[in-house]
Amino acid sequence: MNSEDFYNDLPNFLKENIGFPTNYMLLSRDQQEFLNSLCEKSQGFTMQPFKETLEYIMGEMEELIETIQ
Repeated sequence: MNSEDFYNDLPNFLKENIGFPTNYMLLSRDQQEFLNSLCEKSQGFTMQPFKETLEYIMGEMEELIETIQ
Protein backbone atom coordinates (compact mmCIF):
# COMPACT_ATOMS: atom_id res chain seq x y z
CA MET A 1 0.00 0.00 0.00
CA ASN A 2 1.44 3.36 -0.94
CA SER A 3 1.20 6.43 1.27
CA GLU A 4 -1.59 8.01 -0.79
CA ASP A 5 -3.82 4.95 -0.45
CA PHE A 6 -2.97 4.66 3.24
CA TYR A 7 -3.83 8.31 3.84
CA ASN A 8 -7.06 8.28 1.85
CA ASP A 9 -8.21 5.19 3.79
CA LEU A 10 -7.90 7.03 7.13
CA PRO A 11 -11.17 8.40 8.55
CA ASN A 12 -11.66 12.11 7.87
CA PHE A 13 -12.28 12.92 11.54
CA LEU A 14 -8.80 11.62 12.35
CA LYS A 15 -7.17 13.78 9.67
CA GLU A 16 -9.13 16.82 10.84
CA ASN A 17 -8.15 16.19 14.49
CA ILE A 18 -4.46 16.40 13.62
CA GLY A 19 -4.95 19.42 11.36
CA PHE A 20 -4.31 17.65 8.05
CA PRO A 21 -6.49 18.07 4.94
CA THR A 22 -8.95 15.31 4.12
CA ASN A 23 -7.42 14.60 0.69
CA TYR A 24 -3.83 13.46 0.07
CA MET A 25 -3.44 15.83 -2.87
CA LEU A 26 -3.89 18.81 -0.51
CA LEU A 27 -1.03 17.82 1.79
CA SER A 28 2.05 20.00 1.94
CA ARG A 29 5.36 18.52 0.76
CA ASP A 30 6.47 18.13 4.40
CA GLN A 31 3.26 16.31 5.30
CA GLN A 32 3.67 13.98 2.30
CA GLU A 33 7.27 13.21 3.24
CA PHE A 34 6.17 12.50 6.82
CA LEU A 35 3.56 10.01 5.59
CA ASN A 36 6.03 8.42 3.19
CA SER A 37 8.49 7.83 6.01
CA LEU A 38 5.75 6.27 8.15
CA CYS A 39 4.71 3.94 5.35
CA GLU A 40 8.30 2.91 4.61
CA LYS A 41 8.98 2.06 8.24
CA SER A 42 5.70 0.21 8.72
CA GLN A 43 6.41 -2.24 5.88
CA GLY A 44 9.07 -3.98 7.98
CA PHE A 45 7.03 -3.66 11.14
CA THR A 46 6.85 -6.64 13.47
CA MET A 47 5.60 -6.91 17.01
CA GLN A 48 8.49 -9.04 18.32
CA PRO A 49 10.97 -6.20 19.04
CA PHE A 50 8.24 -4.23 20.82
CA LYS A 51 7.24 -7.25 22.88
CA GLU A 52 10.85 -7.85 23.93
CA THR A 53 11.30 -4.20 24.84
CA LEU A 54 8.10 -4.15 26.87
CA GLU A 55 9.07 -7.33 28.69
CA TYR A 56 12.45 -5.79 29.55
CA ILE A 57 10.80 -2.60 30.82
CA MET A 58 8.33 -4.59 32.88
CA GLY A 59 11.19 -6.53 34.48
CA GLU A 60 12.99 -3.29 35.30
CA MET A 61 9.83 -1.83 36.81
CA GLU A 62 9.26 -4.93 38.94
CA GLU A 63 12.82 -4.63 40.28
CA LEU A 64 12.24 -0.97 41.11
CA ILE A 65 9.00 -1.77 42.91
CA GLU A 66 10.72 -4.45 44.96
CA THR A 67 13.50 -2.00 45.84
CA ILE A 68 11.00 0.64 46.95
CA GLN A 69 9.00 -1.79 49.10
